[in-house]
Amino acid sequence: MERSEFDYFRGDANNVAMKKYFAYLLGNGAEPFVRKIYSEYQQEGSPIDRKKWLDERLKNAFKYLNTPPEWIGEPNWVFFKGEPMVFLHQFKIMTPHKPVVFPLGDTIFVFGSKNPPIPRSSESYQVVYKLLIQDDEGCNECFTQNIVGYFDKQFSEE
Repeated sequence: MERSEFDYFRGDANNVAMKKYFAYLLGNGAEPFVRKIYSEYQQEGSPIDRKKWLDERLKNAFKYLNTPPEWIGEPNWVFFKGEPMVFLHQFKIMTPHKPVVFPLGDTIFVFGSKNPPIPRSSESYQVVYKLLIQDDEGCNECFTQNIVGYFDKQFSEE
């Protein structure tokens, strides 16, 4: 199977994201985001120094509240509707709680986003949170769970 120009672009984008921003662009809903920035790259005439262009484009894409995630295994940034979510917090399950026993060693990463992710000026939005769980071995067969359709509060930027 022959690789397309998009495949090479995606590989370069993933390399830049992994090395500089601790984000993984080959899974977990990242493809729409990569296709969007590929389109931007083409619209700008496909600059020759693609990695420099990617570094500039990605430097503000992976936002975090206080500190970036400290991944257990491979980085696994979470996306919502084609945009990287904001990393909010992480915590590790350290002690069993009765009557429910949680898997010890799991690290839970909390991400948030506006819905829509990029609201128009004066458009209201909801807040969406997703969890990513990595086990103590850094399992990358992790899942995200959309935990907020339960909130019906609307916000606006006014």
